[in-house]
Amino acid sequence: MHRKLRRVLYSKPQAVSWKVPRSLAAGKLQYCVVSTDGAGNRSIAACETMRIR
Repeated sequence: MHRKLRRVLYSKPQAVSWKVPRSLAAGKLQYCVVSTDGAGNRSIAACETMRIR
């Protein structure tokens, strides 16, 4: 999943939408987010677990 590069405030949360595929079984799922700036600098991965019901 990608979001177009744009100017943001680091102190303001950002969001993207994601539809759970019907083929995905219920249970726990881990997702990670990495941010990249225009110069190609990458943040460390921030990972979390979510539950699919």
